[in-house]
Amino acid sequence: MSSVPYFQSKQILISDDTGKLNPHTWTSDGVWSGNVVQLFNEKISTKPTATILDIGAQSGAFSLLAKYHPNSKWFCFECDPTNYRLLTENIKLNNIDNCSTHQIAVSNKSGKAILRRSSHFGLHTLGQTPQRFQEDQSLNIEVDTISIDEFVETNNLSSVDFIKIDTEGCELNILKGAVKTIAKFKPEILFEAHGENLAQFNLTEKDLLSFVVNELSYVIKYWMGEDIYAVPK
Repeated sequence: MSSVPYFQSKQILISDDTGKLNPHTWTSDGVWSGNVVQLFNEKISTKPTATILDIGAQSGAFSLLAKYHPNSKWFCFECDPTNYRLLTENIKLNNIDNCSTHQIAVSNKSGKAILRRSSHFGLHTLGQTPQRFQEDQSLNIEVDTISIDEFVETNNLSSVDFIKIDTEGCELNILKGAVKTIAKFKPEILFEAHGENLAQFNLTEKDLLSFVVNELSYVIKYWMGEDIYAVPK
């Protein structure tokens, strides 16, 4: 294991395999999109007992914030088997006990889907037409899917304060499957809006943003590269 820069002057522990398999997420200079991680940390700090959904948790870039918010409750979703193993290893290394991990894909409905996998462990996608890597069908696997609305109802969650979504283009489908949850709890939402990723689902950034603003009635508060932070009107 090794200690790497996380946010501000904080360090976080990651497994050796995490550094080897996810060198784009965890570098000697710090975690990928460290400024976004820091913003998310600041927002969570305003609600010490927050319930947070981390969708596309990968190896824990955001979920490991739970270490610094011990009274919060995290539900972390990662469908890729290798990333899921790394996520659980890193949670254990940091003695985090307020994260619930779920090896399942989140989408607009429950069922099955094909996860198209890349040698870059941050680019796996449920999209049918990969744009950022050459598809190798021998790497693809079938995964279970669930909607946020079904997960929240099944698990009787009494609140959802924050949702983070980084799923290589599946963000709009996920939000469509969370309409009831969002209307009920009005969580603040951090999501990725990346043109090539969305094209994997035959969608555009305009499609995604229009849904957030017009259908969910949210306001874009911060736009940081490919990451957007939205709050209820």
